[in-house]
This record gives sequence, structure tokens and C-alpha cells, in this order.
Amino acid sequence: MRLRGFTLVETLVVMIAIALSAVIVAPRIGPFIESRRVSSFRLDALTLFRAAREEAILSGRAIQVVVSEDALLAQYIDDAAESEEPQGLSNDPLNGESNQTTEGLEIFRSQPFPDSVTADQLYVDGNPVSLTEWAADFYSTGQGTDAAIEFESAGRIFSITIKESTGNIDLVDGPAPQDEEQSWEAGELETRIQEE
Repeated sequence: MRLRGFTLVETLVVMIAIALSAVIVAPRIGPFIESRRVSSFRLDALTLFRAAREEAILSGRAIQVVVSEDALLAQYIDDAAESEEPQGLSNDPLNGESNQTTEGLEIFRSQPFPDSVTADQLYVDGNPVSLTEWAADFYSTGQGTDAAIEFESAGRIFSITIKESTGNIDLVDGPAPQDEEQSWEAGELETRIQEE
């Protein structure tokens, strides 16, 4: 009894089938990986804001979150010069924590943007501001700046909002909700801010 192997034609047919499968599947993997990066960024950005608020409460030091062209930066904004320890560069790439200094401010944590995410609209006290004007401050009382930031990725918008009085931080699918003034039926003497 003679054992027979695969013929050249059979081997070529299998190789062509594998190549066609790879050509069909490969273009779909890139967008899937990028959507996972964006989803991860959404949660990491929310975590950065919440960690900044918590650190401000626990440490008794004010923290400000700002936006650079490619990252969110949470930095201490009170006088870091009181500390006797030198402030060098020691990054932990797993959680984004750092104590590097920029312009004399100690960085608490940073979160880089994925390639497809941009800070689209920025608001402070309900008013649109530029990238360089935007900042969200958190204080040891737990309160924060009334601010919102909208991120855009592949036509999708998601927002992070901070309420001044409570310091609550929310992740919102879609544009940042804006407070609307409403007049009472009794007249124009009183107005009420409707918070959603």
C-alpha cells in the first residue's frame, strides 16, 4: 500500500484560499483595534478626572486637568516648592502616573490621546473656550470647575462633564449637555437653571 501526499495543485488551492481569507479579514481588523483604543481612552480619561478629584481631596492640594495637543494632563496647581524632595522624571507606563514637571507644575497623571481622538469642543462655565484657555480644577473640598470637554473620533462624539458645586464627573455619549435658562410662568423676575 502506497501512501500518497498532497499534490501541488491541492497545496496551491489551499494557499490561495488562505490568502483570500487574509485579504478579506485584514481591513476589518484595523478599525476594530482602533475602536477598542477609543473605548479604552474613554474609560481612562474618565478615570484620570476622577483620580484627580480624589487626589485633591486626599492630599489637600488643588489639581488642574488641562489639554495639550496630544494628551490630558492632571497637575498640582498649588505651591509644589514646599516639598523638599527633588522632582525628577519617573513615569509608570502602565498607569500613566508621573511626577515630571512642566513649567514648574508637578504632573500627577497623564493620558495620551489615541491617534483618532481629538478634543473637539471645550467649555468652562457653559461658554466655549480655546484649547489653551480650558482647565478643570479640583479642590480639597471635592468641588471643581464647571467644565466640559467633547472628544471626536471618526464622527462619534463623547463628552466628559464636571459640575462645579458637587465635583461630579460624568461620561456622556454625544455632545456635552448645556445648562439652559428657563423663565417661570409668573414672570421674568426669576430664572432657574435646569441641570440635566
